[in-house]
Amino acid sequence: MSAMFGASYIANPDTSNWDTSNVEDMSYMFQDALSATPDTSGWDTSNVTNMSNMFEGTGEANPDTSNWDMSSVVSAPYMFADAVKANPDTSNWKTTSLNYAVHMFAGAVVANPDISNWDSSSLTTVRWMFMGAAAANPDFSNWDFTTIGELRDLVTGVTLTTENYDGLLVALDNSYVGTPVTNFNVGSSNYTSGGAGGTARASLGVKGWSFDDGGGI
Repeated sequence: MSAMFGASYIANPDTSNWDTSNVEDMSYMFQDALSATPDTSGWDTSNVTNMSNMFEGTGEANPDTSNWDMSSVVSAPYMFADAVKANPDTSNWKTTSLNYAVHMFAGAVVANPDISNWDSSSLTTVRWMFMGAAAANPDFSNWDFTTIGELRDLVTGVTLTTENYDGLLVALDNSYVGTPVTNFNVGSSNYTSGGAGGTARASLGVKGWSFDDGGGI
C-alpha cells in the first residue's frame, strides 16, 4: 500500500471495511493527500513494519489510531509531519519494535500525542521528532534513552509544561549515554530551579550539555 493515495488532491476513499491484516508497508500511503479523511478505526496493523511518511502533509485527515497494533512497526519517520488536522491517539501504542522516529510529528499543527507509556527500548534515532509541533507537550518522564544515539532538535521550538520539561531533564540525566547536545532547544520551557529538573539540568551541564530554554522558576 506504499504511496497508494500519495499527493492526491480530491481522493477520499472509503477505507472503513478494509482487511489490512496482511499489509506490511503503509509508507507514504496518504502523504500530501489534501482531501482524504480515511476511516482507519478498524484497521488491523499487526503486521505493518513501515509507516514512514504515512500521513505527512495531509490536509484533512485525522485518523483514529487508538486501537492500532503498533508492535511490529520499526520505521515511522515523518509519519504525521506537517499534518494540518491530525491529532492521533497514541496512548495505547505498543512501540516495542520502533527504531526510527525522525521527524515523526515535526511541524504537525494540532497533534499532541500521548507518548508517556511508549516503550523506547528499541529506539535509536528521534532527531527532529517534535520540532516545530506547536501544540505538542510530550511527556518523556518514563522513557529510557539508553539506546538512543541521536536526539538533536528533539523538541526544538516546542514549549513544554514545567512538569514535562523537568521529566525530560531527569530522564536524560538518568539514562542518556550518547554525545552531549549543545544548545538543546526546548522553546520557552521552564524548569523547576530548586527541584529535580534543576538538579538534572545542572548535572547534564557538567556532562557537556547546554540549553536554550525559558530558564528556571
